[in-house]
Amino acid sequence: TCDIGDVAADVAVSWKDHAGVAITSGTGGYTIAQGTADSAGDGIQKSTLTIDAATLPSVAGAGNPATYTCAAQSAEYSDSATSTFKEIVVDFITFGKFLRTWWVFITAHK
Repeated sequence: TCDIGDVAADVAVSWKDHAGVAITSGTGGYTIAQGTADSAGDGIQKSTLTIDAATLPSVAGAGNPATYTCAAQSAEYSDSATSTFKEIVVDFITFGKFLRTWWVFITAHK
């Protein structure tokens, strides 16, 4: 989640992946929710980047932690400059699977 503070109107939030490549929502296994300005009454717009489950292995394999970046630009004033990109550091945790096999021997009792 990228929190853009002290906004009264919606801003356009841009995201870049761990390689510095711009992310487009709906492509490459990523979805961006822009959020809305002051939706919670606190003057903060929260933009969320979601990584699809199928994309996680390739992203996590690129290095841990992975750093994504986000920046904001006024949606109201298209000629305004984009803010400096803010780093969002993501740690990937791998949970192992433990498989236990039970052997049951049945013997006849007299």
